[in-house]
Amino acid sequence: MSERESILKDKRFEFAVRIVNPCQMLTEQKEFVLSNQLLKCDESIDWLDLLKETKYIIQQAYDSLNSHAIELLKMIRSAIITTKNNLTHNS
Repeated sequence: MSERESILKDKRFEFAVRIVNPCQMLTEQKEFVLSNQLLKCDESIDWLDLLKETKYIIQQAYDSLNSHAIELLKMIRSAIITTKNNLTHNS
């Protein structure tokens, strides 16, 4: 595993760990749809926006989780582009 892949894996796992608490809170409130949607990385940002606006999470939690989600999504997109470029140049 390359260093870049390792960093991405670590970031992804760190975000998953951080998102568990809001998901548990939503599940306790019988908000199963919101909880399930929040776990999907590319949709997490939109669902975090919704949770903030509906007062399910406080601004501080939103800011921190949203920043982490955006950083992770950028890293994933960059990895996808790099992989596609490598496949194109190697074929």
